[in-house]
Amino acid sequence: MDYAVVAEAYRDLEAAGGRLALIDRMAALLGETPDDELATVCYLCQGQIAPEHAGIDLGLASKLAMRSVGVATGKDAEAVTAAFLEAGDLGEAAEAVLPDRMPSLTVGEVVETLHEIARSEGIGSQGRKIDLLAGLLARATPLEARYLLRLVTGSLRLGIGTPTILEEPAAPVPAPRRRTRAPDRLLLPRCGRTSAQRPRASAPSASSMVSASCRLPCRSRPAGSKASRPATAPGRADHAAGRSRWVRTSDNNGVHRGE
Repeated sequence: MDYAVVAEAYRDLEAAGGRLALIDRMAALLGETPDDELATVCYLCQGQIAPEHAGIDLGLASKLAMRSVGVATGKDAEAVTAAFLEAGDLGEAAEAVLPDRMPSLTVGEVVETLHEIARSEGIGSQGRKIDLLAGLLARATPLEARYLLRLVTGSLRLGIGTPTILEEPAAPVPAPRRRTRAPDRLLLPRCGRTSAQRPRASAPSASSMVSASCRLPCRSRPAGSKASRPATAPGRADHAAGRSRWVRTSDNNGVHRGE
């Protein structure tokens, strides 16, 4: 993946005016990134070349970065310092003094070179760091140089954090369908009326309950036998099996009659 694509995304992210704009531009960048370089591009957008727990420090101060710009452009330190004081930003100063050229850097080359700078220690390490960074700047476009210098000096602040990277662009959510009750217009069988016209069942009256109880069978006694227990109150039915029954009289009292 070309580093110029990442630099252009840096420029757009820097100009974005809100969180939604950041999310949309970041999503577009990740959509162009190959799967094997997704993690690397995410680290670069946060101003890093590795996870924070790795503890990688480039160890490049602004003075060393300015010397790298002088080596890459062939200008003396006074000219680079004057450009820096005029722009107020080392990245913009390098962008002003570097000539236009076709993009040739890749993300893999940039990250690998920055790892070499971080691994440089001991005697002569400063000279090696200056030469490695100058080699990148000598091939970089002015826009790439602006953000490359901000990255190595720790001044790349785009407002991109892990929550922004994990956030997905909001998609329109369809409105849920409201469940409505079906109209109560179904025809009842064999009657041709709707359920709204169906007569409601009323509570049974007292007279109908007495009539129903009078039709219940009761236990009969053989003719001429004495009662084995006291006579019950009129109207009380014995529900044992028998051939006798209760009959209804005009005064609503039950009279026992054998068949």
